[in-house]
Amino acid sequence: MVQNKVTEDGIPMTVVSTDKYKTRKYKYLTVTTQFYILKDRGGSERHRNYSNNATEYPNSFSYRYWLSVWYNVTVHAALSAVTCFVTYICFYKGMVLFSWHPTLMLIGFLVLMTEAMLTFNPINLPTRELGYRSRVFVHWVLQVVSTCAITASFVIIILNKIHLGKNHFTSNHGKVGLTTIIMSGVSVGFGILAKFSYQFRHYLPLNMKMIHSVLAICCYILAIAAISLGLLTPWFLENVSYPWIYGLIGVVVYVGQYTILKPFLAIVLTVDIECDDMKSNHREETYLTWKTMLYNATIHSAVVGFTVYITILCFSKGTTLFSYHPSLMLAGFLICTTEAILCFSSENIFTRYCNHKQRMTLHWILQTIGASLIGIAFAVIIASKNSNKKRHFATWHGIFGLVAIVASVLAIFGGVVAKYSFSLRQIIRPVTIKVLHSLFGVVVYSLMIFTVLLGVYSNWFKRNSSMTGLVVSNVIILFIVQYVLVQPIQLIYGRIKNIYLRSNLYSESDPQ
Repeated sequence: MVQNKVTEDGIPMTVVSTDKYKTRKYKYLTVTTQFYILKDRGGSERHRNYSNNATEYPNSFSYRYWLSVWYNVTVHAALSAVTCFVTYICFYKGMVLFSWHPTLMLIGFLVLMTEAMLTFNPINLPTRELGYRSRVFVHWVLQVVSTCAITASFVIIILNKIHLGKNHFTSNHGKVGLTTIIMSGVSVGFGILAKFSYQFRHYLPLNMKMIHSVLAICCYILAIAAISLGLLTPWFLENVSYPWIYGLIGVVVYVGQYTILKPFLAIVLTVDIECDDMKSNHREETYLTWKTMLYNATIHSAVVGFTVYITILCFSKGTTLFSYHPSLMLAGFLICTTEAILCFSSENIFTRYCNHKQRMTLHWILQTIGASLIGIAFAVIIASKNSNKKRHFATWHGIFGLVAIVASVLAIFGGVVAKYSFSLRQIIRPVTIKVLHSLFGVVVYSLMIFTVLLGVYSNWFKRNSSMTGLVVSNVIILFIVQYVLVQPIQLIYGRIKNIYLRSNLYSESDPQ
């Protein structure tokens, strides 16, 4: 059966198969999802759940529906109440520059971002009559206005701190807030890619919508945490009593759990469908279970989280030239280099739909960005040492860092040779070049990891962090390295074994 259809996001598709169903039973609802193999204009096929048929049990729909409507109404009322109350507290003693920070931040995160996420909730009263494209448009408008409000609030608090001569990001509220703003910027970037994912499907063959949804949920949880910590700051405690504060935190958490419930369930259903699809098609080399997906997602979160943590430590007591060294070095090495290595992992959730050529392209791009950031970080620490008239490479961290950077330059050169190894096949076998590049890359990554560990034990880290931070940092670093290097080492071992077996085969077949 071949039939032309248009998907929910407006993409023209041709249905070439409709022979797979999946039924799920809930307490009040049975959902039968029919799967189609869809073929887009480019000729590429992809599996997708195209239609859901829901059958309600008798005498249960009315009660459940009105309960959901009441739930939605109370959430909107709670949003308005919290925002109005905090705005009143900010301005009832007079208007100062700081008064705009909590107001705009609440409007941006708690009101506009919440409404943008609720746009896709089928029970949401303001948008339940809208079609999918209209919901996407409303979501975009709300997110753009939310981003403007958050940016304005962030600029205001920075100016207010500078005006009062205070340090930035010294409290837990400030640190979590900075992390939330960085995460929201990343989420907005992936939202733009998700909107145009169909147009760039040949260049970015990733599930951008799912990545955007996951980042949005993480960002929203961080925003709820930052708002709750903001309600416990000394400024707010001076103006509001504890019972009111705990009540406000309870209302904020109530709004947050309602907002992220539907997106979270949608992600769970999507991952469940993809896992079943891979298993049914016997794609065992790329078959991802919940365990492997969660493990991989935890690694990505640990890489970004540790980098953000170190960046906050760098700028929490002011900005100096040295502040850019750890942050840029970790961004270049721990994020870009780690993600470049994970591009070739069959368990990587970001590149599981990429072919080898696309993985190679992503590897090159990430390595180029990483090398640039590492070079800038190296120049920064040299300039900082010169300005403070300190000796270069006087610690083990500095010595191993220099060795790692020199080795990384050699590894990059080896990568260039490996990319054009086919042109050098008359001189040396391409597989040999690739094995040497992979082996040297593992050595360089190990050197860089060891350098980061030595940096955690540096005097600067001890002054700015605690013993808990030291222990957690060690655990995170070791957790990352054991995952990242497993598959490259297995690949190197397999290739060396094949080379050895082939050489023995040729020597036995060679007549004497």
